Amino acid sequence: MVAFFISLPDIEAQLAPQSYTYTHSLLYSYDPFTQTGIVNTVMLNNHWLFSLGLTAGNDIAPWARGAKPSLTACVSYTFNNRKDKFYPCASGINRGEYAYNNVQLFVNTWYHKFNDSWHMASEGYYEYERDVPSVSGTLPVEPNTNGAVCPPGQTRCFAGEWALVNYLQKEFSKSSYMSVRNEVLDDARGQRTGFKTVYSEHTIMWGRWVGTTVLVRPEFRFERSYAVPAYDKGTNKNQLSFATDLIFRF
Repeated sequence: MVAFFISLPDIEAQLAPQSYTYTHSLLYSYDPFTQTGIVNTVMLNNHWLFSLGLTAGNDIAPWARGAKPSLTACVSYTFNNRKDKFYPCASGINRGEYAYNNVQLFVNTWYHKFNDSWHMASEGYYEYERDVPSVSGTLPVEPNTNGAVCPPGQTRCFAGEWALVNYLQKEFSKSSYMSVRNEVLDDARGQRTGFKTVYSEHTIMWGRWVGTTVLVRPEFRFERSYAVPAYDKGTNKNQLSFATDLIFRF
């Protein structure tokens, strides 16, 4: 059966109450999100789990222009009395030629439990597209995509980016917890964010359950772009924000 599903490997590919924080990381914002196709997952034992799938590519319908047969393959290994799990994935794999969101994603997540009140989750990826049009050239750019900041004289170039994120969680009680997120993203050719720069992002969030129905999650977040200004329409290198959400479970 062909299905529409959220990209398999991400820490943040969850429904809102299961996400660690209200806002999403930069890493999650600029990698593929949804796929349409077939995926099969097999659990061999308490340690090993495998997933294999065929999709139309990233964030695209099978009948849309630019859809390409693409491979998804993941393996999960749980060990150390279920206190650790590694989950490497290759997602949306094809020839990697420039098209709408046709990034080739190689990602690994690691979950670790220190004790009953402390645990962390980390994720790192590398993704790329080939033959991306230069922003200073004359070649057309696909709708809803960015060109690349290519080396001088090149009309197309290889555009890759990498990112790392770490979540650290502390549970104070059954109704109160804290989450701290730190990350770095290097958009080496500016093809994902529109700016050729390294970013960092830091967030601290406090979660409070009111009974078993209402969850409040206020957070502070600070972001910075290093090589060029990437905020406020390219006029500022820093961005500080406060956000919160209110979730009712029913």
